[in-house]
Amino acid sequence: MSDDAINYTFKIADFTPETMPFGRLVEYYAEIKKLIGVADHIHLIDVVESSHGSMFAVEKNHESALTKRLIAINNGSAPKPSLRAHSMINSMLKEDGTSGIFGDQAGDNVIVFPGKRSDENTQIRIRDTATFTGELYHIAGRQDDARVRIITDAYGVVFCTTTKEIAKALRDFLFESVRVSGRGTWIRLENVTLPPSFPRL
Repeated sequence: MSDDAINYTFKIADFTPETMPFGRLVEYYAEIKKLIGVADHIHLIDVVESSHGSMFAVEKNHESALTKRLIAINNGSAPKPSLRAHSMINSMLKEDGTSGIFGDQAGDNVIVFPGKRSDENTQIRIRDTATFTGELYHIAGRQDDARVRIITDAYGVVFCTTTKEIAKALRDFLFESVRVSGRGTWIRLENVTLPPSFPRL
């Protein structure tokens, strides 16, 4: 890369290059690609210590487009695939029990992913019924039930629990749009409502 390239770093707290599972890191990279929108013009140039940090160099003539995208992500006006990726990254970090940031070379945290820390600021939890539509992208069986994840335009990633019988029926609709009804928990923070979780569908 030339000296004119602009660097950004995606940091995952509580992990190091030695402890970060490669398969999981690739999943994060896939979402970063959707998030930034200029993936063909950004290059991985380093993996840094102090948390797991992936340093990217953005080609100079595409830095303005990335800056606009990052601003749009923060104000909620970015394209839907980008906003979905933002929600997905935060959900993944929460699953991994950590948090993250996407920062610039000046050391500023351009995008903050609270991950597990989002629960620390929780003000209100509301139980209510809801119906929503989204893409079914994950099914995982457990001893007595199954976990399902659905990504939606309205709520980002929604986590659901259902019976094994329903999970088996849903396998035929993996990566397709599904309509779900259930009773869930909605979490209200200081400035945002987090995606709901549905303990039982």
